Amino acid sequence: MTRKDMVMAALALFVAAGVASAQHPEGNRPGSLLIYPLIQKTANEDTVVCFTNTNTDFRVVPGTFPPNEIRRGDVAVVWNILWALDTDPRWQKEDGKENLSPGDTFSLLVSSLGSLPVGARGFMYAYAVSPDNNIDPIDFDFLTGEAIIVGIQPQNYLFSMPAIPFKSEANKDRNQRETIQGWRVTDGAGSNNNPDGLLTFNGVEYYQFPAILYQPMYLDQGTVPGVLNDEIVFLLGRADGADIRTTVAGNVWDNRENPGSYFYDFDCWTRTRIFNLNPHVIFQNPQRNNGPDELFTGWIDARGAFGVNRVTSVPTDNVPILGAFVHRADVGAVGFTAGTLLWWDGERSGAFLAR
Repeated sequence: MTRKDMVMAALALFVAAGVASAQHPEGNRPGSLLIYPLIQKTANEDTVVCFTNTNTDFRVVPGTFPPNEIRRGDVAVVWNILWALDTDPRWQKEDGKENLSPGDTFSLLVSSLGSLPVGARGFMYAYAVSPDNNIDPIDFDFLTGEAIIVGIQPQNYLFSMPAIPFKSEANKDRNQRETIQGWRVTDGAGSNNNPDGLLTFNGVEYYQFPAILYQPMYLDQGTVPGVLNDEIVFLLGRADGADIRTTVAGNVWDNRENPGSYFYDFDCWTRTRIFNLNPHVIFQNPQRNNGPDELFTGWIDARGAFGVNRVTSVPTDNVPILGAFVHRADVGAVGFTAGTLLWWDGERSGAFLAR
């Protein structure tokens, strides 16, 4: 059986079983930029990624002629996978582009990318560009997306994780030039002082990159050693993050409101067990206020404390980070696994956007 057949079989198994995954409020709106925090092509996991054009406007733009006519709902989507190997931490990029007609969706099996070796893991982002020239990033807040992580050996599991969407702010800037469709260009023109023409994580039209993240619940991994293995995912909130060493700081809270502080370093992206943030958190008596016993669970907060550019050695603080969470119970041939996005405080942004 080929790897693709194994992935499809795992998908069929879990679809038949009716497995569902949790959603996050930030994943329930379309945007112009989608960030997929977890992409895997390893010996044990594969990823199915989709992005969808929810604009169903088939009206042809006046002044265009077949075969080059453009509909108002047409869009081109540029996608980039930033990846590295555990054995070689140098970050590399795989990219591509897909044209989406009105109402179109595109799905990609990551293992089908022959240029990515087995063992590659990281994250992905995709953004809208003008279908007229396939270059200009545009304000096209109609993109939605999701990643499905498929565990194929030694355990079989499946969980989905919505893409993190960001709406463009270009439509608020009337100085921005318009494309042939009427969608406003997000960079390279107007008064946003970002003339590089690139739609990157730190483009000023995206102002919501967070300074602090929250995970509302994790399971005590000491309760059943080797079985409960919750994992957290952090990634730097900018496209050139491969050159930046980031320190995340925060607390791992136990079930009695006691914080265990931590500092955790990573380059660009990481996926690690909660135990590795602070291995010394000890859970207390499960009796709660003379009531029934509660499960041994805690919660986590995280902020991008500071980062240092490896090339220029320039430091910064309040680094905007994004993240996700993987709940894992490794029991038997079928593991119980679910993925969610980390929550964030939308009122507080990271330092890069202030520059």
